Amino acid sequence: MGLWDRFAELLGAQYKVESSGNEFTIEGKIEQSGVPDGFTMPVPVYADGQYLGTVQVGDSEGQFKFRLGKKPGSLTIDAETTILTATSQ
Repeated sequence: MGLWDRFAELLGAQYKVESSGNEFTIEGKIEQSGVPDGFTMPVPVYADGQYLGTVQVGDSEGQFKFRLGKKPGSLTIDAETTILTATSQ
């Protein structure tokens, strides 16, 4: 199992979408497991390919709330694989 496969097992997201007039709110949490106490990580969040913001995920979870002008079809964590990305020199 590679490093990315192991990392992908550590993160999970739960969220709900609510509408209010012409706006939609995505609210939820990103959970991580199997990390040392005190470990924090910035995790970028996307909806339908659009960057919404970065969530600071602490020892166990990070909560988020974003407002959008249209109902999202999907929510993606680290869509551009900026966390633990290998670089070549």
